[in-house]
Amino acid sequence: MDAHSEKTVIRLLCCALPFSVLNITMFNVALPEIAGEFRVSPSAAAWVVTGFAPLYSVGSLLYGKLADIYPVRRLLMAAIAIFGCGSLLGLFAFNFPMLLAGRFVQTVGASCFPAMAMQVPSRFVKEERRGQALGVVSATLAVAGGFGPILGGWIAEWFHWRSLFLISIGVVLTLPFIHRHFPRETGKNGGGIDLAGAGLFGLSAILFMLSVTQADARLAAAGFALLAAFLFQQRKAAQPFVPPALFRNRRYSKGLIMGSLSSSTNISVTLLTPLALHHVYGFHSGLIGLIMFPGAMSAALLGKFGGKLADRKGSRFVMALAAALTAAGLLALSASLGAWPWLLAACLILANCGSNFMQTALAKRISVGLAPEHVGIGMGVFGLTNFLTVGMFGTVVTKAAEWPAFAALNPIHPHGQLAVFGGIYLALCVLPLCTAGLIWGDRPAKKTLGNKEVMER
Repeated sequence: MDAHSEKTVIRLLCCALPFSVLNITMFNVALPEIAGEFRVSPSAAAWVVTGFAPLYSVGSLLYGKLADIYPVRRLLMAAIAIFGCGSLLGLFAFNFPMLLAGRFVQTVGASCFPAMAMQVPSRFVKEERRGQALGVVSATLAVAGGFGPILGGWIAEWFHWRSLFLISIGVVLTLPFIHRHFPRETGKNGGGIDLAGAGLFGLSAILFMLSVTQADARLAAAGFALLAAFLFQQRKAAQPFVPPALFRNRRYSKGLIMGSLSSSTNISVTLLTPLALHHVYGFHSGLIGLIMFPGAMSAALLGKFGGKLADRKGSRFVMALAAALTAAGLLALSASLGAWPWLLAACLILANCGSNFMQTALAKRISVGLAPEHVGIGMGVFGLTNFLTVGMFGTVVTKAAEWPAFAALNPIHPHGQLAVFGGIYLALCVLPLCTAGLIWGDRPAKKTLGNKEVMER
């Protein structure tokens, strides 16, 4: 593919991706209306959102594996059609079980999109332009995630919560363009897939996520048992669902760890800052959203720049820069807490840009180091690992806000809620420092270019 064709494919992908992200974030604000209309409890209505998440994450992994077997164009078109059918089912749902069924069908289609967000740039964009492409995709996802609750609240207030499904159906409009412009891949014969391995791995991931959201150790134990069964089964499978060779790749294994550290930092800032603004300043949700908005939008708008920088200077350079930005943002948040609140908005720009740059550079570095036949499942496992980390660490950091012991870590403000939140921000600095240590210890690999041996960046 030439540069123009690559841009066309990435633009089409960015037209489809927001519908998947919006489909998660829009429905959060509509849960009270849904519970009232169908006369179900708030906890039951929450399944419209919480039931979506585990299936979404596991489905994205499965689509990643399928992309190693079937053409990406065919998978994406099938997923969009399924997503549209689920949206129609939800739009005309006359009872709560039918609404959940519509959301389930949506999930089957929508879970393709996070896999394709990594898969399409990794497969169709040349290495020297891949960072920029991944940066554009990352920025698109960030913007959609930021506008989701705002758009969902506006639609639910001025129209009806069912209108949210009309937004989701809009993704069908991209089908003819994807059919025309996406590459028609050859050489994929649609071989078999290890269904037993996929089932064991998927169920273990779902149980781990549920064990966190439900705070149930029994679910975690069941998840570990299924994971052990999966590892045993993979050793005997002729075509394992997750090839063991993936984890023998040191760059890939380190990438998974660094991705988890970055995701942990990002979700911590995302969840901790609204709590700090409420408990320290007494702000309401509207003002909290305004203060956090510049950080989210800056990270989204600078995503393309981070990708370009990875193409020019190398992923390793951008990862080191990202770790420094994140650590500086956390230190600034800890020191600025209690001061002029809009100063915190400036500090959030540092932290959010650091997380965005890290994910873009990591995605490029990992994709370049994978064998072509393992790109789909490799990027799928990378995405699932980040998703699981967000779910688990998000719970931990919100619980940490209730522990007064963190106040002892704060040398500036030794007492009260301000001290607790400042102490947690300082403690979180360990995460980007660990990432920086992994980057320092990850020596650039050699690769052959023509007759010359050069160092990868």
